[in-house]
Amino acid sequence: MKFLIFTNLISSLFLLVNCERRIFGGSITTHGEFPYQVIVLLKNQQVCTGTIIDENWVITAAHCVMDGRRMASPSDVSVKAGFVRRALGPGHLMRAIDLAVHSDYRTLTGKQGLALIKVEEPFQFNEKIKKISLSDEPWPHSEGRMCTIAGYGSTENNTINELRFLQVKAFHGKNMCPCITHNVQLEKLICLAPRRGQGACFGDSGGGLICEGKVEGIINVIMDKRTCKYFAVDRYTDCSSKHVYSTCMYVCPVLNWIRKYVPSVPPTPESCNKCNRGASSVIVLLICLYIVVNGYLL
Repeated sequence: MKFLIFTNLISSLFLLVNCERRIFGGSITTHGEFPYQVIVLLKNQQVCTGTIIDENWVITAAHCVMDGRRMASPSDVSVKAGFVRRALGPGHLMRAIDLAVHSDYRTLTGKQGLALIKVEEPFQFNEKIKKISLSDEPWPHSEGRMCTIAGYGSTENNTINELRFLQVKAFHGKNMCPCITHNVQLEKLICLAPRRGQGACFGDSGGGLICEGKVEGIINVIMDKRTCKYFAVDRYTDCSSKHVYSTCMYVCPVLNWIRKYVPSVPPTPESCNKCNRGASSVIVLLICLYIVVNGYLL
């Protein structure tokens, strides 16, 4: 029985990568609107979206570069930049030479679901191919922000279709993500409000959540707020349902990890280190308590 449950979970994870859905209710882009978005391919098959953050690096979701439960070989991963749709040109295909997946990534929950792809040659930036900055600003204290997502979809026969974009309302903080109650998790996530007929789906994983011209998050997994399941149980999950919403990895708290590979990225500001500050406060409190107790006993 346990084996069957485990098998179903793994199958659901594979569906997360291979589902051939795309952004629902979005609009078709033109050249130059989102020049930092790329298609991520695994073994020459389109699996995800990625975002150019440096002349050598693309950021995406961790499951986009996983081959089963293991990280794929860099030789099996490639990205296609400068592609909007076939009528506007084939884009530029580049092979990966290095991959990095966050050490705390968990396949069954999507925890810390971030990955970096280093391409074999630097991107040649032009009007069709550009980079975008990662935000190092703390999330504003508001009920929600209007942001933009953009991603690639595929047709039923798995051919590359087009880049589409959608305006979304994004939330971050306590009680802002259905099903997620732990503050430590919430500090690392941004959730997109579900709307009937509109939303991101599996093929859009790895794309950037763009707020005020910078990347605030990376689309990671979708959840059904009725069941609180992270992954679809079959390939026909309705990503446009009003009950289904997307979660994004909040990049501000993990900038220091990204900087290990991409030095041009800004460091994590103290304002995005709430977890670390909380842990430090506990340590200080324990030390003070120890001193007081020992002083009293002496």
